[in-house]
Amino acid sequence: MMKKKDLRIERRRKRKEENKIFILKAAESVFAKKGYSFATMDDIAGEAQFSKATLYQYFKSKGDIFFEIILKSLEEMNQELRRIFEKSIKAEEKLKEIVRFTFNFFQEKENISRIFLMEMKFMQKFFNIIAERQKPAPNDHEFIHLKNINPKRKVWRDVVSQILTEGIESGEFRKMDVQDTAYVFTSLLHGFYFTKFWRKKKYNVEEYTNLIHGIFLEGIKKA
Repeated sequence: MMKKKDLRIERRRKRKEENKIFILKAAESVFAKKGYSFATMDDIAGEAQFSKATLYQYFKSKGDIFFEIILKSLEEMNQELRRIFEKSIKAEEKLKEIVRFTFNFFQEKENISRIFLMEMKFMQKFFNIIAERQKPAPNDHEFIHLKNINPKRKVWRDVVSQILTEGIESGEFRKMDVQDTAYVFTSLLHGFYFTKFWRKKKYNVEEYTNLIHGIFLEGIKKA
């Protein structure tokens, strides 16, 4: 049985975690409306209905908030990818589940997509630093968080590579370079989804899943 003091500590911890989640959701909404560059801590505090002083108890800057949003999204995604990988189903079905999950995930996280699309210069810098084509400047404090993002971002391709290897070993797929193929697969998913913002034709979850899975599978199936 927990002591009274322990219960108070637990309640405080839970309240702090709830407040943090609420701030992240408020910030996501602000970033999607105004863009990362034009959003301020005042805007986020107003959306969350907290004082700015309270906000600074949780985060040092809007950069801290933004990258926390990205990290949490990647953690959610990786957890589901691992769950799919561990299922006792064929490799082909695992890939299909990943396509379906990806579409649903991107739909759910559409605000994050909008932030990047609104901030083309920021997005270019973000991906250049991730790809190690560019080093962050000494005053780019928010980009220090990218060292935490890269390992989480790799999980997606690693899981797909493992599924492809599984499929080759079971005889479902032909022999291939699994790293290159995983790269093509993830690029196909990202590219097809993000063109929706300027594409006239709309696809529902099953249409998207069957189209991408069907086309990709034709290229890797064992004859």
